[in-house]
Amino acid sequence: MAFGITRSELTRWKQSVQRGELAFLTHYWKDERFPGWKTVTKVGCSDLDRLAAWGATYGLRKEWIDLYPGYPHFDLLGEWERTILQEEGLRAQYERFYPESLRPLEQLTFDLYRHAPFAFHVPLEGAPETSIQAAEGLVRMWNRTDDVRVVISTYPGGPMRPMHLHRRMARDVQLTTHTFERKEGRVVQYVLRGSLGQLDVSGLIRRACYQDVGRTPRFTNRGSWAQTTNVFFEHVDSHVVLHPYDDRGIEVIAPSETELARWERLVCEQGLAIERK
Repeated sequence: MAFGITRSELTRWKQSVQRGELAFLTHYWKDERFPGWKTVTKVGCSDLDRLAAWGATYGLRKEWIDLYPGYPHFDLLGEWERTILQEEGLRAQYERFYPESLRPLEQLTFDLYRHAPFAFHVPLEGAPETSIQAAEGLVRMWNRTDDVRVVISTYPGGPMRPMHLHRRMARDVQLTTHTFERKEGRVVQYVLRGSLGQLDVSGLIRRACYQDVGRTPRFTNRGSWAQTTNVFFEHVDSHVVLHPYDDRGIEVIAPSETELARWERLVCEQGLAIERK
């Protein structure tokens, strides 16, 4: 379901596509298959070779082109959309649909990594304490004064501890909650925002790593796939997200290829391995 655009905007986009120009159309969009994505940008051009060549500059494959009769186009979602709108200099269009620079909360769930174009995985091995130490080291590469948002996402079927447990994860930081529906059921998120120095980084990561191995402290009463809680650290200025999903590894999600490469260097300097998507 598409909404949030005028008929004249749609007409101009169609005319530009038919003239063989690269045309960008962003609109609000709702699809139960993608509950965390509220907008989509269609990049169309009737010249398929030109459209494919443009897409290749961003790593978009030719087979991803939607061959809609008369209006072939790429559909950009999530990080692809955010990154490309900014790279193409479409600032007004970006700010219209992304009034805040941070990701929509609905995207900060267990499948963020799968949908992110610029991401890699850092496998962690050994005892949980070793994993906790390595993951904490990556998060603490940010400065103590840096603005950080922490999102604790608890999924359907997961009995949650009282809210005061999450309050203890930060000092003098406001805690808010956010809920939304997925096909599996309701997701409840606890959101903390403040400087890195105000956050109990060690406590947050420890709870994430302990939830599947039956140790305490942890976020849920019992550890199981049906009761998983994920913790996301999002750097407000750089838009990098670090997701220590459990004691087996941490995911790094970046807003661009340049920022991703920078983090690859940082992680390698720590003596850790990386696995690209």
